[in-house]
Amino acid sequence: MLLVHRIYGRAAAGPKDPSVLMNRDTSRNSVPPISVLHHLALGAIDVARVAGFYSDNFGLPEVSRKVDEAGELRAIWLKLGGSILMVERTTRRRRPVDGVDAGLFLLAFRVDTVQRIEVEQRLSELGYPVESRTEHSSYFRDPEGNRFAISHYPIDALRAEHEG
Repeated sequence: MLLVHRIYGRAAAGPKDPSVLMNRDTSRNSVPPISVLHHLALGAIDVARVAGFYSDNFGLPEVSRKVDEAGELRAIWLKLGGSILMVERTTRRRRPVDGVDAGLFLLAFRVDTVQRIEVEQRLSELGYPVESRTEHSSYFRDPEGNRFAISHYPIDALRAEHEG
């Protein structure tokens, strides 16, 4: 396999072994550290409604809209920080998840303590009441029943503890 990578804006042939590009030792079968989420995919029966909910209520700008061969809306991709939230069409309705479940079961947005109160109030006024609360997080359901949260859990302190 020949890899092509960019060096100072021009293409250059790279090594056949991609681990060389990552400066890692492949003899130990290690994986390089990965610390950035590329995307999350959320299945939705009504793509426009669910994408609109997250865009309108959390300020996630639309970055792409996909249609199928028949020209029907298949997906809307929203910018979520440095990642993408892909709202993808499905025909299957997911069973409601309570608490912890297998696989991805919660989408949580970071807020500060003041924003938490404001967002709770705004979502409640729109018909999305708080389903449950903890000291740092509030849990809700989106238009199709997917569980999401707003949280001010001090993860920065955890990062500092881990790195320090």
